[in-house]
Amino acid sequence: MSGEYTEVFVPSLISNHDESNALGCFSSEELAWDVLKTHLRSNLQEQYSSASIVKWTLDVPGEEGFEIRTSLKCRECPACRRTTFWVDFESSKGQCHQVACLAWIEEKYDGEVHFGWPPVHFSGQAETLSDAMKMLHEKASEADAAGM
Repeated sequence: MSGEYTEVFVPSLISNHDESNALGCFSSEELAWDVLKTHLRSNLQEQYSSASIVKWTLDVPGEEGFEIRTSLKCRECPACRRTTFWVDFESSKGQCHQVACLAWIEEKYDGEVHFGWPPVHFSGQAETLSDAMKMLHEKASEADAAGM
């Protein structure tokens, strides 16, 4: 690959023991996202508490040289109850990276949150992120009661 880059994107994870794990340095934010998502899906047994993608501008010193593009926190999934639900509070989005689950939430507009749980063909809308999480949890409880 040739070419001159003025900015690079670095995805990284922070373990529950506060150890940082950079996943590489990439020429596009899209590629950094792909690497981060792949890592989250393939390393579910590892315990990470947060993740981020940072944009670094080359040859710019100090705080002016970087920008946090996204910051994710790991939570218990309201559907499958595994610690595989990654939430970006800046964009009000979340997704479970457990392949058998893939529950998701996304705030579309103020007061309108869409959510879903693909394996049981369930989707809906709520007014807040917490209401969406609660409704996903209730659907999971119904599925458990039905033996699914």
